[in-house]
Amino acid sequence: MKLVTFDIKGAFMVSETAEDQNLYIQLPKGYKVPEGMTAKLDYMLYGCRDSARKFWETLSTWMEQYGFEAVNADKTLFRLKHDDGTVMIVALYVDEGLVAHNSYEQYTKFIKALSERFELRAESTEVTWYLGVGVERNWDQKTIKLVQTQYVNNLLAWFNMTDCNPVLTPMEVGQRLLSTDCPDVVDKANLKEYQQLVG
Repeated sequence: MKLVTFDIKGAFMVSETAEDQNLYIQLPKGYKVPEGMTAKLDYMLYGCRDSARKFWETLSTWMEQYGFEAVNADKTLFRLKHDDGTVMIVALYVDEGLVAHNSYEQYTKFIKALSERFELRAESTEVTWYLGVGVERNWDQKTIKLVQTQYVNNLLAWFNMTDCNPVLTPMEVGQRLLSTDCPDVVDKANLKEYQQLVG
């Protein structure tokens, strides 16, 4: 199966506000609203509390109307099987999509239909980078390798550790850690830095 990506532009601004939801905004300087009038949103904007949820409802409803079925184990994963044996699997993360397909014809039909509803940028070449993860594919060995070298290098630079010496065990062999080694009071700054480092 071939792996390709797409990206929906202005994702949070394509969903209509709910009929029972009245959202009003203050217009930027330079725009005039007649006396006694306000500006009501018909479509969601970035920063609105429900923007992400409304976009997800819009996108997942569209996917199901196209014929995709959400996978029970993960509702952000959709699959579509055709009678001729062609299959498409779409993994969604907010406005980024990763498509696995075995039919370029079915993929182009899907992307054409999707682009009629959403403004998007779609790739037709095999994916090499997705959500900060490098993708290396070896067709001969039938393998896919996910690589986070750039992420690790950025993390090392962020914590000033680019010149560190890598070791297989990051502590002394046989060292015993005791609860008495832990501080009584947690330093929130150190805790946050530690959490950022380990993810």
